[in-house]
Amino acid sequence: MKKLIPLVFVVLFGCQPSFIRKWDLQYEVIKQSEGPISYNVSYVTENGATKSEGPFTDTNWKSEKFENVALDFEVSYKVKIISGSGLLELRVLRDGATHKSDILESPIMEQTIDAKL
Repeated sequence: MKKLIPLVFVVLFGCQPSFIRKWDLQYEVIKQSEGPISYNVSYVTENGATKSEGPFTDTNWKSEKFENVALDFEVSYKVKIISGSGLLELRVLRDGATHKSDILESPIMEQTIDAKL
């Protein structure tokens, strides 16, 4: 019986599932200026594919939500101004909170955010 007790502990602790942290990922552009502006976005989806959308004119934009994205996922997100001028705030959201952000303001016409979740 005494020999079975250590074996029971080995089985119990050896069978516990390992926890792998997953995140919800979303991309967002917030227009911060009054002037007319038009822009395109491109970003990496949860399966590693690149998706492009736009043009968007004088509006805020938010991507679909990608659920259960693995820890250390390589985020790449680019916004390019097509016409007009102004200030755009670019955000990478992790579980609904800002993970990384940057500003795109003309005369600069393109900004990229690269990060790990």
